Amino acid sequence: IEADPSAVSDFRHNVQALDPVEIIEGKAHTALARLGGPVDLMILDPPRSGAGKKVVVEVARLQPSRVVYVSCDPASLARDARLLAEASYHVLVVQRVFLFAQTYHVESVGLFLNERG
Repeated sequence: IEADPSAVSDFRHNVQALDPVEIIEGKAHTALARLGGPVDLMILDPPRSGAGKKVVVEVARLQPSRVVYVSCDPASLARDARLLAEASYHVLVVQRVFLFAQTYHVESVGLFLNERG
């Protein structure tokens, strides 16, 4: 799911030879609302502002057993981790990734597990 038309175009070009791969163009919470389960793994890579409540509500509805959350802002990750915890997920691990040497920017990758199964 991608909202940026330029990124959608790049994605389509990069996965031409892969099957089955599908991209859904649109806002994440709207696109997720149209999906059904089951979902084993969901990877979220939201903008700096984070996934937010609308997306987390849809993630919780789909009940993936694992959620990988890629974050470029520790504050939005913390907020969304709380929302995921309220939806029966717990953090297994969060790993910092330093991609921008000599800056204060830090990426984080968190693995959340569904406590319901």
